[in-house]
Amino acid sequence: MQIFVPFLLCSLVVFPHAEAALRGNQCKLGEWGPWSPCSVTCGKGEKTRSRAITTMGSDCPATSESASCHGPPCPGGCNPGAWSDWSPCSADCGGGESSRVRMTNCTSSRQVQTCNTQCCCIDCQIGPWTSWSSCSDGFRTRVRVIVQQAQFGGKACPSDLAQKEQCHPGPMSCETAQWGAWGACSTTSSCGQHSRTRAIIKSGFDCPPTLQQRKCGRCNTDCVMSEWTAWGACSLSCGGGTRTRTRSVTQPAMNGGTACAGSSQQDSYCNTQPCP
Repeated sequence: MQIFVPFLLCSLVVFPHAEAALRGNQCKLGEWGPWSPCSVTCGKGEKTRSRAITTMGSDCPATSESASCHGPPCPGGCNPGAWSDWSPCSADCGGGESSRVRMTNCTSSRQVQTCNTQCCCIDCQIGPWTSWSSCSDGFRTRVRVIVQQAQFGGKACPSDLAQKEQCHPGPMSCETAQWGAWGACSTTSSCGQHSRTRAIIKSGFDCPPTLQQRKCGRCNTDCVMSEWTAWGACSLSCGGGTRTRTRSVTQPAMNGGTACAGSSQQDSYCNTQPCP
């Protein structure tokens, strides 16, 4: 049994009552038709030919084919035309390809180049720090969040996404009483110490010390001198003048302590440039 289908159909439509018959038939084709004329009158072109299906089956091969053909040499030889614009890159990053062509009267040329070779890396993006939280158990915190994770080898996100610091709940200033009198010295025959205290009237954040101690009795006390003062004004504005600075004894040596050493005044030259 033979089922004939028009040659120009693009797809085979098989009705249910004919499907079994098609599977059992071997596709048969007629002879190839003649080649079509060459697509160009000179230079290199293309020609085609076709053949018809005489018996429809389930494994029919192609019914048309093409081949290159050559016309006579074009007058004046191959004269190159201008290159076309480069085509858009095939990739936005990571390396793609772009091409352009040049037509002649007998052939064509094509060039390819790489483009958009930059890394497709996406760096990590971090949002701003939030406001500090309210003080709780002596600490407050703030955080920031990751807006964009790093991808494709981009810069990694930092690890410090939270911060914590000490705080106090509010304006609770510590209040203390005045210092009491110095107590009796621990000894009268040698070097000892005595102390004084003050009470905390109102507890608060970071109260100062409430105890002071110092030496007393027959203690060897070394001399202590103050820091040098700033240099005084120069005695002359040019031609070489002098200036002075001083220091004083803040604690004299006592009970065999080291005596004060060095002078209490220093002089130096100033404004040594020649006068006009």
